[in-house]
Amino acid sequence: MQPEKKIKPEKLESCKRLKPPQPYKFLERVRGTAVGIDIGTTYSRVAVWSDKHNRVEIIPNKHGNKSTPACVAWDGTQFLVGEAAGKIPITYG
Repeated sequence: MQPEKKIKPEKLESCKRLKPPQPYKFLERVRGTAVGIDIGTTYSRVAVWSDKHNRVEIIPNKHGNKSTPACVAWDGTQFLVGEAAGKIPITYG
């Protein structure tokens, strides 16, 4: 059995939990519109910043979902992307 190690008080101080990040507050109202596209390896999203609402809104896809699977498939006649591609069964051979 090993003896219990004592932690020095200065080490305990540095181990205290950090405060969670605070949302950024603008000093003035931001004007304009910006579009952001997150192309992930599993899912993708599109968002727009609108000064009308002064916030970011995630744009739903044509199926009403806020994220789209990052899938591509070939069904023998056409390429499919997103949710349509994810519904194609995988065949080997």
